[in-house]
Amino acid sequence: MNLLKDGARAFFGGARRGNAPLVGLGAVLLAVGWVRRLYRSDRELLYSRTLRKGDAVRIRLLGADDPAEGEITIEG
Repeated sequence: MNLLKDGARAFFGGARRGNAPLVGLGAVLLAVGWVRRLYRSDRELLYSRTLRKGDAVRIRLLGADDPAEGEITIEG
């Protein structure tokens, strides 16, 4: 659910029809969506995998000058 889009639709639709409760609901949805967008975390899960015993995953960081420095190995 996109709170900003749905809130704007409810707010302006209620204002156009003269429906005060719908305008209030739209204003609340807009406020909540705006606060969530303002304080959201920039960190996102990019990849998830459960490793079995003996498996390994190697993560290489882009832009590392030394290949050994920009590499992480995770073993299961």
